[in-house]
Amino acid sequence: PYSKFALVENFWETGYGMPSFTLLGEKIIRFPFILHSSYPHELLHNWWGNSVYVDFDKGNWCEGLTAYMADHLIKEQRGQAEEYRRSTLQKFTDFINDGNDFPLSKFLSRHDGSSEAIGYGKSLMVFHMLRNLVGDENFTKSLQVFNRNNKFKKASFDDIRIAFEAVTGKDLKWFFVQWIEKTGSPTLSLENSKVEQFGDTYQISFTIKQTQKGDLLKLNVPVAFVTNKETQLEVFELTDKETKLSFTTKNEPLKILVDPQFDVFRNLDPREIPAALTTAYGSENSLIVLPSKSNNDYQLYEDFANQWIKGSEDEFQILTENEIDNLPSDKAIWILGNTKFQSLVNNSLKQFNSEIQKDSIKLDSKSFPNTGNSFIASIKNPNNLNNVILYLSIANKNAIDGLVRKLPHYGKYSYLGFEGDEPTNIAKGQWAVINSPLVKSLSTRSEKAEPEFKQREALAKLAPVFSSKRMMEHITFLASDKMKGRELGSSELDSAANYIADKFKEYGLEPGSDDGTFFQIFEKAFHGKGNLKLKNIIGIIPGTNPNLKEAVVVSAHYDHL
Repeated sequence: PYSKFALVENFWETGYGMPSFTLLGEKIIRFPFILHSSYPHELLHNWWGNSVYVDFDKGNWCEGLTAYMADHLIKEQRGQAEEYRRSTLQKFTDFINDGNDFPLSKFLSRHDGSSEAIGYGKSLMVFHMLRNLVGDENFTKSLQVFNRNNKFKKASFDDIRIAFEAVTGKDLKWFFVQWIEKTGSPTLSLENSKVEQFGDTYQISFTIKQTQKGDLLKLNVPVAFVTNKETQLEVFELTDKETKLSFTTKNEPLKILVDPQFDVFRNLDPREIPAALTTAYGSENSLIVLPSKSNNDYQLYEDFANQWIKGSEDEFQILTENEIDNLPSDKAIWILGNTKFQSLVNNSLKQFNSEIQKDSIKLDSKSFPNTGNSFIASIKNPNNLNNVILYLSIANKNAIDGLVRKLPHYGKYSYLGFEGDEPTNIAKGQWAVINSPLVKSLSTRSEKAEPEFKQREALAKLAPVFSSKRMMEHITFLASDKMKGRELGSSELDSAANYIADKFKEYGLEPGSDDGTFFQIFEKAFHGKGNLKLKNIIGIIPGTNPNLKEAVVVSAHYDHL
């Protein structure tokens, strides 16, 4: 499920781009989300990939670094970095197994979901851990040194290490060998947590285990302690398969959380993440269950199934509901339309205040009519939490093409709603996480104890595109009580007009009325008010190309709202 844009992106990211040149297709650039996703990502490649080149014999480092310093940074500036990292780890967990894993030193470019999960996802998490290890200031300085020392040269992960070691004075070879040269990812478990009180202090003891099949890893793992007064965050170093730890506090401990903000690259436990579409997308063995052939919607869902599996037919089995009594646990399952398995789906949905109803569907407390709308919702397979069951309801046959085209781009979500034939997205979200094994209660009063973290300062700050202070000053004046609502024919409305005209002049606009002023005067009859003299306020910003005669008109009301 990759667009032509993605293929073009790969071409330029393989080193054939030029510094200061960014290529985006004219259709792609029009999407509103591009300005906050692909656009800054591609611009940053002027530094990483097109200024400092990639030594592909030693691995493509520039995709992960660009994803971290563009995509992750934008989320961080918006307070959404934790969710972004969780989705990144979820994709890696869903797509990567022993059979398709490979080290970052072997990554060249993405060509499917698993290569993206490693070359972009694992890589950006490695840079995030490196930032946490050396601190924000050293992280920024080290990348500046790396850029200056390798501009217009081929560079490798090893050159990044050399720059970081020069700035920090630390030996980081272990870090780069562990995360760049080797495969594997840690799996963590929290066990044996208990609290003992000694006078006015509390000692929390607990054990963190690495349970992955592969090598043990050296990890710096944040642990949050929620107390009756605050959340305390501590980082612990893990070097053994089983590490016994303790923490002392003067506040009553209520809850303990391991890596609560997803700062460590690792495999996620299925109970740690919500059911998501990407789990089904990453499965190499899927079952599609259609309504019975006597059902009026059978043909609709068979058409969708045939389009969806095109090119991957060997990964899917298609059965009608009459051909199967029990859903397997070792496959991703797609239930299309209303079948005899609807009650099983509803039993899981109800814990999220959601339900498939006769004429509507309720998603996360909000109801939507079935007529004209399509929906997809994911739940954990109750017999195997590593697999998911998807329920899909399609509005009509005209929506099929759009769903096949759009669904691959919404993989991180637990549920989606689409309207009409296009179809247009009208609902999306992730279920709440319930019963995470890395969260343990330490008190009977811990049920509602949630961690409160201080928001980390973003790695870089962008200047605002407008001044909210100045905009609020305008609103405060125009909407003040003394303006009395700016009634037609009132002196207050004239005051508002004069205020706006003065601001037009202050900001350098030229008068746009025929008489050389900012005001265009006209009369209009109103019921109960007779003829009133009114005024439009017109300012002009002249264009710079004398050959262009069109005008762009931006208008707004100032007499109400």
